[in-house]
Amino acid sequence: MRMIRKLTGLLEHTPYHGAKLMPAGEALALRAARRRDLIARYSIRFLDYSSAEAGIEADRLEHVISQKLETDLGCCLGT
Repeated sequence: MRMIRKLTGLLEHTPYHGAKLMPAGEALALRAARRRDLIARYSIRFLDYSSAEAGIEADRLEHVISQKLETDLGCCLGT
């Protein structure tokens, strides 16, 4: 329950019926997924990481990269 309170404004929780993302939460989740995908794809293509290695590193890094690095990775990968 404590974590759900931390997600106020991002998540709508109905007791005994679950939770769903609000628009702000969905946008945040999509951005994290994009960052993870960019990091993993870059790691595989240019650093010769395996899919498993790339996924582990992407999980670690997706939360801390800057907007500039996200943009640069996207340009580098053609997205």
